[in-house]
Amino acid sequence: MVGLYGQRWDVELDLRHLKTTLGMDILRCKTPSMVRKEIYVFLLAYNLLRSLMWDARTTYTTPPLRLSLQGTRHHLINFIPSLISSNFNKMPPNLLHFAKSYCSQGCS
Repeated sequence: MVGLYGQRWDVELDLRHLKTTLGMDILRCKTPSMVRKEIYVFLLAYNLLRSLMWDARTTYTTPPLRLSLQGTRHHLINFIPSLISSNFNKMPPNLLHFAKSYCSQGCS
């Protein structure tokens, strides 16, 4: 029973971290269906950030503990204007540049 409580505690901490990092501590929608959609968008953003972290880690052999969700979010927000200004044929080199600059700056 104690082990299950410890696992539940870890899940609670992970959810709190997710809500705080992605800014979903306050849901802004009013109807249940829109709240579900809002949560799905947050989960989509979370998965995007985690996939960027995975790509950066595997491409540049960065230790996983050096990567942070918040750091990835900040780097992506700063990199979005560059992504928007480029055309779609140049997208992969830009994403590689993002991963390289992210890992070279300490990944925090």
